Amino acid sequence: MHRILLFAAITALLCACGSTPARKPRVQTSTKTQTTARKNTTPAKETPLPAKQESDLERCIGGRTRDTYMPLCIVTDKGVLDTEKEYLPGVLACEMGTLTKRAAALEAQVIAARTFLAGFLGRRGETAQVPIGPHFQCWKAGAGPEAKAAAQNTEDLLLHRGGNLLRANYVSGTRVDAVCKPQSPKKSGYRKYKTWQAMASYWKRQRARGKKRIFKGTYWTEIHVTRNEGKTGNKVQGTLLAPEDAANRGALGQWASICLAENMGYSTMDILHYFYGDDISLSQPPPPGSYDDGELGELVIPAENPDDERGSAAGSSK
Repeated sequence: MHRILLFAAITALLCACGSTPARKPRVQTSTKTQTTARKNTTPAKETPLPAKQESDLERCIGGRTRDTYMPLCIVTDKGVLDTEKEYLPGVLACEMGTLTKRAAALEAQVIAARTFLAGFLGRRGETAQVPIGPHFQCWKAGAGPEAKAAAQNTEDLLLHRGGNLLRANYVSGTRVDAVCKPQSPKKSGYRKYKTWQAMASYWKRQRARGKKRIFKGTYWTEIHVTRNEGKTGNKVQGTLLAPEDAANRGALGQWASICLAENMGYSTMDILHYFYGDDISLSQPPPPGSYDDGELGELVIPAENPDDERGSAAGSSK
């Protein structure tokens, strides 16, 4: 696993004026300064860029000072995009669509999406081309003000536990009732299965036989959703989407997260704890009064997933 040096100040008590600890900035004026610094490890090999992409990347960076963990701009299948202003709002627009305007649900989703992206870049290098589509994270242009605000309000925040960057998987899941409990497989269109556990067992057997496309639609992805509220340590359930390792702390369900925000009044961190466990933290000093404090000098990047599943590998709720 690669260890990435996190460019964040040591978290201290926030002053009454509401300011966050200052961080030493890095000047990022070209693609040569895109590489995240690493400590006592071999850096991920950076992908050589064609001249046009390199020029587009430098134009996107625009001589801005970088004092963030995430690169200011990334290369994607849709061209060079500003990470926080274009890419992440576009992921939200595609993954969540217009299903909710609640900030807590949108912020939880964008933190998960950013964390998933960070793992990819940590393994492949910051100039690696980011896939866009059903086997990574979907994206579309024209994100609305709510999506842009969610990315801005959580800028550079990543999920980790005990120094391990989370895989931060997420899926659509199925529709839920008024108290956010999933409807049955039968009501979700899968009449053959009495329980989600039975459906998950069948899915695992078929995957062991090499099958990839097992169910139709997206509601079946409920088998990947985890509910880890109040759990810590080895009591936290991982998701079937990823290997059983320290980075696998479960998967967020998009329909359930919307319900938690709209019906139950959950905050952003409440939602993240609900799916990923109570012992997760955020990588940066949070806005005063908004998030739990999280501090770390290094993050361990998850190993490549042998099944090559994306953050929302099994479909989204868009």
